[in-house]
Amino acid sequence: MAKRLLRIFDFDNTIYDGNVTLDFFKYVLKRHFLRIVFLPVIGVYFIMLRNQVIELVKFVEVTYKFLVRKDTVRKDLEKFWESHYCRIKPLYFNRRRGTIIVITASPYPFIEPIVYKLGCRLIASEFDLDTGKFTGPLCYGIEKAIRLTKEGINNCDEFYTDEYSDSPLIKMANYAYLVTGNSVQLIWKR
Repeated sequence: MAKRLLRIFDFDNTIYDGNVTLDFFKYVLKRHFLRIVFLPVIGVYFIMLRNQVIELVKFVEVTYKFLVRKDTVRKDLEKFWESHYCRIKPLYFNRRRGTIIVITASPYPFIEPIVYKLGCRLIASEFDLDTGKFTGPLCYGIEKAIRLTKEGINNCDEFYTDEYSDSPLIKMANYAYLVTGNSVQLIWKR
């Protein structure tokens, strides 16, 4: 029996054209326009993030708290993906053979509504929609490799990413590719 091909993809700016968390927040703001009153507070937190006073986790939690409502978030996510699914890049569909794992720092519930359509398994940052809090470490950098190893995955045939912060996963792959826009460049070969 032939070994089944294992492909692992980052999500944001790799198979999805953009950052899903940021795009979802923009979508919620357009859909619930009155929440614009919270932009100055979010702006202050953004400046603190840029100046490394706070971490990304805190920024996402604060933005979520001010823009997203528990009673509408699931419906908002459903509607978001109805209009944003088209931003999944062709490169993903062109390489969708074998076993596919998408691994991302984005909150799991933000991507979970389209996992079935993507035909993949999702590993993402654990996030509670009801509390607006991350419930585990951000699935970023070395944490991605740790999460895969916990799942019994120590290597893969191909890995696709948009940034070198994924170097632990690049080293786990037989072939690793850097995705810039719609172009794909081989950056690692074992």
